[in-house]
Amino acid sequence: MTKTSVTALMGILIFWNVHTHAQLEWTFIKEVDNIKLYISEDANSSLKKFRTVFEVDTDIKQFCNAFRDPWNIKRWGTLISDFEVFGIKDGIMYYRTVMDAPWPLQDRASVMQIEIEEKLDRGLVTVQKAKSYDYKIPEEYVEMRIAHFTWDLEAINSKTTKVIYQGVADPSGNIPVWLTNQLLEKNPIEYVQKVKAHFQQNL
Repeated sequence: MTKTSVTALMGILIFWNVHTHAQLEWTFIKEVDNIKLYISEDANSSLKKFRTVFEVDTDIKQFCNAFRDPWNIKRWGTLISDFEVFGIKDGIMYYRTVMDAPWPLQDRASVMQIEIEEKLDRGLVTVQKAKSYDYKIPEEYVEMRIAHFTWDLEAINSKTTKVIYQGVADPSGNIPVWLTNQLLEKNPIEYVQKVKAHFQQNL
């Protein structure tokens, strides 16, 4: 257990996103480095959802390939103290992650899955809490209750892709919902900046 800040912890937790329905109304918050951020409130949940819209200098195939290597998720994140790839089953990649929580909170853990749908000019990457996987989270950790991201991809040309990255997460335990919601105005953009930098380095 490390004494890192709750803010830093949440910087990771909110990037495992949950399904966001098309009928949600999105409020524009700000734009940073050509990354537009929107927030939506769901009448059925106290957790807010986020959406980022941006362009990245790569094609859909290369973007999807980056997620076929789940270790990139660890590279782009912070506070991940333990990470294990379980493998692929029926085309779905499974992995386990453990994140340091500030003392006296328990560390957070979850088994996640990655699904990739790829076409010539469209793509969809879904990163979410595993729907079914034979693994029990040890009692020393708090299991994430909600975690689900989507990366909706549309080719602009052969070298540029438009991305809509959106979702929500609930770290569970005694981390207040208001803090999770508050950090949505900062942390999604910082995560996208790391993803964009990955492709800039690999041009």
